Amino acid sequence: KYLNTKFLNVAARHNGGGCKATYSQDYYPIDKAIDGVTTGHEGWAYHGRLDKAVAMFTFKQQYRVSRFRLLSGIGRFTDHHVTAFQVWYTNAT
Repeated sequence: KYLNTKFLNVAARHNGGGCKATYSQDYYPIDKAIDGVTTGHEGWAYHGRLDKAVAMFTFKQQYRVSRFRLLSGIGRFTDHHVTAFQVWYTNAT
């Protein structure tokens, strides 16, 4: 199932978004974070390595971003949820 919203998901791969991570767990690469799939046990994982859990998301062009939505632990009940995060941004090319 793909994310359905009236807002443009500028980070999504199908909208030209890209991403990189300092570390990805086997079978859960960072690309899963922007593929639009929100069901099942998909997504980016970092094997609990909080010291390496850094991801960078890029857009194909500059956008005025008015909303930010982070989906975490979909389909999981007691584990695999983001408990804290920081956002940095730049308009540098």
